Amino acid sequence: YEHEMIDGEEFVSPSPRFWHQMLAQRFGFLLSSFVESRRLGDIVHPVDLYYDEKNYVSPDLSFFTREQGRQLVDADKILLPPPLVVEVLSKSSIKWDREDKRGFYKRFGVLEYWIIDPFQQTIEVIDLAKDELSTNDPAVSKVLEGFSLRWADLFAPQD
Repeated sequence: YEHEMIDGEEFVSPSPRFWHQMLAQRFGFLLSSFVESRRLGDIVHPVDLYYDEKNYVSPDLSFFTREQGRQLVDADKILLPPPLVVEVLSKSSIKWDREDKRGFYKRFGVLEYWIIDPFQQTIEVIDLAKDELSTNDPAVSKVLEGFSLRWADLFAPQD
């Protein structure tokens, strides 16, 4: 089970299902390939982000800059906001991810929030600084200039 908390309200969810994990892994590979080839930083799979003891969440993927990575190597808790986070929706987490975590990420200082919806097979990119949502295909990052992803490249079955 995964445990997260926002404003003292705990959210406990079962471990993600196979398709959820496959999408997170596939997206993580594509994002990591882009980030690593340009030496921009690191992509980390679930890791707790702490605002304080009553506010912590664990996004499916987080992008940390190289400088942040150096600061976090020996950290007990991650108190730095990653510039970009990614969530793959689960049936049990739709409201939590779309509303509660979106507010948390904005407050925490995350710049960009990607929501992967495996049910509608869409990708939403939220510019948290401007509070603007894009549902364009391909999805395009403002934080990682040059990174874009066609929806079909994520959701299409792999032969």
